[in-house]
Amino acid sequence: MEKAKEARTATENADELESIKLAVVEAMAHSRTAVIEAQDLNNALAGLIEGEVQGTGPWTVKVAKTGNEYIISADGNVQNINVVTVESFGDLKTYTGYSANKSLKAVKGTGNAQQQIIIPAGFKVTEGNKLEDGIVIKNTTDNNEFVWIPVGQTLTFFGGETGSITLGRYDFSTNPISLVQGQTGTEYVDGNTKITYSSKDYYENLTDSYGNTKAKGGISAFVNSALTNKGYYIARFEAGIAGDTNNEDISTTYENRTSTSTKPLSQKGKSLWTGIKQADASTACQNMYSGVNSDLINSYAWDTALIFIEKCGTSGYASQSGQSTNTKAPAKTGEGTLKATNAVDVQCNIYDMAGNVREWTTESCSYSSDYGTFPCVFRGDGYSITNTASYRFYNGTSSSYNSIAFRPTLYM
Repeated sequence: MEKAKEARTATENADELESIKLAVVEAMAHSRTAVIEAQDLNNALAGLIEGEVQGTGPWTVKVAKTGNEYIISADGNVQNINVVTVESFGDLKTYTGYSANKSLKAVKGTGNAQQQIIIPAGFKVTEGNKLEDGIVIKNTTDNNEFVWIPVGQTLTFFGGETGSITLGRYDFSTNPISLVQGQTGTEYVDGNTKITYSSKDYYENLTDSYGNTKAKGGISAFVNSALTNKGYYIARFEAGIAGDTNNEDISTTYENRTSTSTKPLSQKGKSLWTGIKQADASTACQNMYSGVNSDLINSYAWDTALIFIEKCGTSGYASQSGQSTNTKAPAKTGEGTLKATNAVDVQCNIYDMAGNVREWTTESCSYSSDYGTFPCVFRGDGYSITNTASYRFYNGTSSSYNSIAFRPTLYM
């Protein structure tokens, strides 16, 4: 029997995978499945289905087989992932098995202490030895860098205690910081769940009827991916642009920047891509790479990254303010500093979440007035004002300023 399996042709294997894909999609119409663990793909759907997807879909299914995993999205797309076991995630910096067309899942430890990271095809790990460091990946073609935010994995926090990071939307105005959205079930993706901040109500997945842009494919696509894969990526730097070598002095001149490249840069020392509307920032972030989803950062990704920094970087960072070395213009990417210490604003290998400029997200605000609606939401501090890393505020769909940029996120 084993020899017969080994003798299958490529066509037969493709047919088998197609059959499983269709069966999985059909099964998911009747149940809320998350992970299928099976050694033999022929029997995958006959076994028990473990786990539970939060929300109402679309879902991502993971079919595991020795040495490989198949990530099957609700629309039927399949991604083949190579699986390796490592003693340290630092070993990935010298790993030679990266592929331009196949993602890599690295696993460390066993049982409840098991940790993992998924490196998309075309990327490699360049910095970090453990999850708590903020593992950095770099694209081998364009050199863009992203940082892995671990979700639901056992970590050792900077104070020595162990715990995990819960994916969710948080209220940072309370003491202690409170989890508002992300506890169980449909609360993860319910567009009616709000965070009230400075008497204004903020939502994720509420509406895009005013010209603002929601999360790509609906926020459930990101949420279910982050839960299933136990993490996601955010850009290491605020979005930079190609072809612009000068940050204008906003006191004397102002010009909406346009990029000579359609892809945002996540690299150090670049001029910021400011002067862009929220919807345009969203468009720029989508479809950056094949084989991995990219989008404008959402409130789950922003808040959970801040919690990660609070636990593994510096406690109280969410209340920190950032600045530029020039009070009249933003610093280049990775060169912003914290107002309290003048130290470079970097935590867990992530730069400038507290400041330099404010950043567009896919979150929305329900506020309106005689002047119109203000559905677009930005986060963080800016060089010309004093806010905090957790700050959120509303603006209009036509708004574009020298003090607002954006940041992409990646998820499988």
